[in-house]
Amino acid sequence: GSSPGAGRAVAVPPMRPVTQRPCDEVSRFAGVAWPSGLPLTELDSAISALAKKYEGLACEILREAIRIPEDHVAQDPRCGMSNHEEPRLRYLRDTIVRVGAVEDQADVFFDEFGSLVWIAQDRSDGVPLSEKIIVYFDGHTDTVAPLPEEWDRKTGGGIDV
Repeated sequence: GSSPGAGRAVAVPPMRPVTQRPCDEVSRFAGVAWPSGLPLTELDSAISALAKKYEGLACEILREAIRIPEDHVAQDPRCGMSNHEEPRLRYLRDTIVRVGAVEDQADVFFDEFGSLVWIAQDRSDGVPLSEKIIVYFDGHTDTVAPLPEEWDRKTGGGIDV
């Protein structure tokens, strides 16, 4: 089969550039230098430039994704916890579309397990779908409930979870 949206010509808007950097005050890696003695490749430079360009957007997305359960906790006290992630996942799906990170909004969807699937490909590269290399990233958006007894046992107490 083919992927959603395959074969359709779609104008791809550029991702929204972010000029403000709202998370400078919380960035743990601000000002970290490239390790001396390691060559900085062209790819490393490109990745670094894009990371800087979209740092503000990344912080905006992370802040909102962390905050979202607050809006839903009255209806679902476990919102944001494992298996209670729908509002956060809907926000992430909508944001991927809003910032133009997909050619077609059909390229970001929920699968039969409720996982957020995001297809990113260059449809104009001439490589048939059956020959494309697939890179799969897996991540979690849930908050895992703390286990205070386990923390006490492992740390000797004194840490409030």
